[in-house]
Amino acid sequence: MIANISKEALVRKLVEEGRITQAQAKECTESAKKKNKTVFQLFHEKGFIADEDLTEFLSHELEIPRINLSAVRVPQEMLKLIPKKVVERYQILPLARIQNLLTVATSN
Repeated sequence: MIANISKEALVRKLVEEGRITQAQAKECTESAKKKNKTVFQLFHEKGFIADEDLTEFLSHELEIPRINLSAVRVPQEMLKLIPKKVVERYQILPLARIQNLLTVATSN
């Protein structure tokens, strides 16, 4: 089950837990729209939080499991379900299909 939590709430929680400062949160929040990036991308790019720590935090808060893609073998028929342009644009990878439900991994 995916938690229903806003970006703003996640940023507040990062600050409350001392993972980033209020100033860092404000800086990245203000820059995100101008740079067409997510606030989380900017936290990482600016070195405010390590990628592994941010991924762990978001995985826990959003109740989305992390997947080590180097340990996953994607069946060839899965790769044919989504056009290459879509995979590259949205940075997604199809992992499994059960009837009409497709499970994808995403970098974001």
